[in-house]
Amino acid sequence: MTDKEVESLIKGMTPVEREHLKQNLPLMTGVYNLLGRKVDHSLLKFVQDRL
Repeated sequence: MTDKEVESLIKGMTPVEREHLKQNLPLMTGVYNLLGRKVDHSLLKFVQDRL
């Protein structure tokens, strides 16, 4: 996904959806790591900054 696509997705979220994402981002990142996949930290930071 491009930065613009991510921004567009976040802008389309309701405040409740954004709050859920904020609260669950660490858990989702942990699960992703447990599955042996690398999390792109620059993308993670980009998303966090826009929430």
